[in-house]
Amino acid sequence: MNLLNEMDMNFKAISINEGFARTAVASFCVQMSPTIDELTEIKTAVSEAVTNAVVHAYPNKEGWIYLNAKLYDTKVVISIADKGVGIEDFEKAREPFFTSKPEEERSGMGFTVMESFMDKVTLEHNEGGGVVVVMEKNFNKSQKNIVGWFTMMDHNETLKLIEKAQNGDEDAMQTLIVQNSPLIKCIVKRFLGRSTEFDDLFQLGSIGLLKAVRNFQTKYNVKFSTYAVPMIIGEIKRFLRDDGSIKVSRAVKALCGQINEFVAGYEEKNQTKPSIEEISQKFNIEPHEVVFVMDSAKNSISLFATSEEDSSGLSVIDRLTVKNDGDDIFNKFVLSEALETLSEREKIIIFSRFFNDKTQNEIAKILGISQVQVSRLEFKIIEDLKSKLN
Repeated sequence: MNLLNEMDMNFKAISINEGFARTAVASFCVQMSPTIDELTEIKTAVSEAVTNAVVHAYPNKEGWIYLNAKLYDTKVVISIADKGVGIEDFEKAREPFFTSKPEEERSGMGFTVMESFMDKVTLEHNEGGGVVVVMEKNFNKSQKNIVGWFTMMDHNETLKLIEKAQNGDEDAMQTLIVQNSPLIKCIVKRFLGRSTEFDDLFQLGSIGLLKAVRNFQTKYNVKFSTYAVPMIIGEIKRFLRDDGSIKVSRAVKALCGQINEFVAGYEEKNQTKPSIEEISQKFNIEPHEVVFVMDSAKNSISLFATSEEDSSGLSVIDRLTVKNDGDDIFNKFVLSEALETLSEREKIIIFSRFFNDKTQNEIAKILGISQVQVSRLEFKIIEDLKSKLN
């Protein structure tokens, strides 16, 4: 197996670096022309490994995470290491829903997610203390993996695993989650683009699968997947319903529920709703806090949403008025005059970049030049326009 490329990077063990790490690894893997699914799976696995190190490796002090990625002919090998407190029992740590910090309400699905998305995951003790997570991903196998699990695993074998899992066999539960990961992935894809990350949705789907395993009645002559699908969908929908685009703390949500309950009881008893002042006295909080808590339960509305009650079809953003005074019109006129002085190639660059949202690479292909040349030309054109407008 030929080593084609390699990268190393070290970064502080803080949560903000998790997104940086997965983006860096994904960018590094792009040269292998992976599918979108493969790239998503790699990013998710890296995200889980880095998050595990951030949360568990350095509980009371600052630390560093060490990431290495190697590209071979048909695969990538990613090592993520820390020099923290380490893991005493690897097998226990790999059990679904095991977590060393239950007080933080963590799902404990990190290693299960890694094993579901990568072809091989191993844990090693770091010589300097801590843990090394080594993950391998073979390229161009995602479609093969997605298609075939239910034809590969016999129905009777599935029932046996479910019975073992219901009797406390953690290995059987782990096998069921890993083997059903293609099913979870397919369901999760239906809910992408709703401000929730893929790996979070996958973990929710895994929780739904766990509930399906625990509640499934093997005496009924139905396939497990038939029962599991609505359980997985229900778990994801429940989260999306209760957790809006704007994140609200559990304490605020709980207080909002208590206020709503008080308002309903008050209205039933007095045939009128309580005032903000009455609510604030009841819960011993400031009036403005009452307004904040009650508004926290409202769902945010997209600027591009349309009202079902309005037949015009106009979205929210269409209804927003924009101040357009004489100065604005004059500025547009001056800019238009300045753009007319550009050459044809310069016009293509400016209009493509700022009016058609094309990237410098896309423009480079159109003009038959390099991306670097486009970048330099763009800078020069903008400087010339600034001087003309001034």
